[in-house]
Amino acid sequence: MECLLMKGQLRWCGHLVRMEDSRMPKSVFYSELSCGKRKPGGQYLRYKDVLKRHLTSCGMSCDTWESDALMRSEWRKAVKTGTARFEDARLKELEAKRHARKTRPKVSYNYTYNTSGQLQCNICSRTFKTKFGFASHHCGSTFGNKYRLQEHYRAKHGYEKFKCGHCDFESASAMALRNHERRHRGEKPFVCETCGAKFHAAYLLAQHKQSHRTERLAKCDLCPASFKARNSLHMHKLSVHSARVFACSLCTRVYSSRHYAARHLRRRHRGDGAQLTAISDDRVAVET
Repeated sequence: MECLLMKGQLRWCGHLVRMEDSRMPKSVFYSELSCGKRKPGGQYLRYKDVLKRHLTSCGMSCDTWESDALMRSEWRKAVKTGTARFEDARLKELEAKRHARKTRPKVSYNYTYNTSGQLQCNICSRTFKTKFGFASHHCGSTFGNKYRLQEHYRAKHGYEKFKCGHCDFESASAMALRNHERRHRGEKPFVCETCGAKFHAAYLLAQHKQSHRTERLAKCDLCPASFKARNSLHMHKLSVHSARVFACSLCTRVYSSRHYAARHLRRRHRGDGAQLTAISDDRVAVET
């Protein structure tokens, strides 16, 4: 269905390009709109701007498509070939997701149901009414849905993780594994509608789209600083206003962000048993 709608849209746009300039549909197609389709905080988009996403998905040039559409027969062939290529790529992506879902390792929970219908831990024989209670029994963590709970089991409690078939990468998240495998295949299915930039993961596209925003909506409540993206504001608060820092247990390096501290452990102390310690600024001043 998506392929048919895309084919109809591209053919209609080619027909609009070949119209006379005085025709109403063509004037509307090329007009500048004071209001139009947009995402929250994004730019107003014309129909012509939204078209760029489908052109890129079909492997067609966003710069020369108008001149290509002047030749009706050649344009119809290009649309047919491009949409067929898009449909093949979409079906391959669905097949890869289906295969990953079927071969996904199942989480083997270490509990059984007793005669009263409650969950009973096989290690300490404690009983629980819900799976969330059983998860809290492990480490005190609770989650809003079972998928987050399963990721936590794989990440923290030794359950089998998702492994890449091309390298030694493994992750507790199936989505992270799919994004990683796109790197091996060189796939970048997520395209920016504004500039045409391509990315292998949806979150990278979301971060990139924030760079096109002109207004700075994320404002710090502790200082006059303002940012385009909320994650930039979060990193600003961690590095400037945070009362906690993370110290390496094997050297004197101290970081204001857990992300950079964990990267230090991977690069400098891999396999040495180093750990992160969250401490306050006063304690850092004493130890250093």
